[in-house]
Amino acid sequence: WLMYYTGATYGLTQQTGLASSYDLFHWFRWAGSPLYHPGSWAIWNAGQWSNCRDPELFHEEGSSEWYLLNSVSVAPDSLGGISHAISTNLGPWTDLGAFFVNDSNKVLESVQLVKRGDYYHLFFTEEGEQLISHISSPSFTGGWSKANRTYIDEGHACEITSIPGEPELWSLHSGLELIDGPRF
Repeated sequence: WLMYYTGATYGLTQQTGLASSYDLFHWFRWAGSPLYHPGSWAIWNAGQWSNCRDPELFHEEGSSEWYLLNSVSVAPDSLGGISHAISTNLGPWTDLGAFFVNDSNKVLESVQLVKRGDYYHLFFTEEGEQLISHISSPSFTGGWSKANRTYIDEGHACEITSIPGEPELWSLHSGLELIDGPRF
């Protein structure tokens, strides 16, 4: 098993790391971790708060390429965005720049990209909101716009999981109202 995760320094510099496990209970950090942070097109500096979190892997059937997407802030205006990097063997990763750039400084969190039929579907939550957004495009590399956005559910960090022979599984984080206030 492989797990791509967000690691952070005490200064909250975020980067993607990799760990592996044979039994899902004992995890071992890959010696090359951290293995990805965005290039100079993003606002990322070691030693200070820098977004590079919520790694998502995307693989299109029949392709030898894998894509790694992360939540980032895009230079020079600190707009929220999604980075993407490419690999043919799940690492090392080559940074390809911004995959999608938000029209505000809200980071696009917990992204997931899936392909169904002829369309690519991108799910995300805007930082500070508890609404899951969906946008789609007929092209992997373009046509992404919030103009066709729909809000599909309340919550955060949605995940669509395909299980062979079963219906797709939809899961998300949702806030709970407790006596002393909401918890997420």
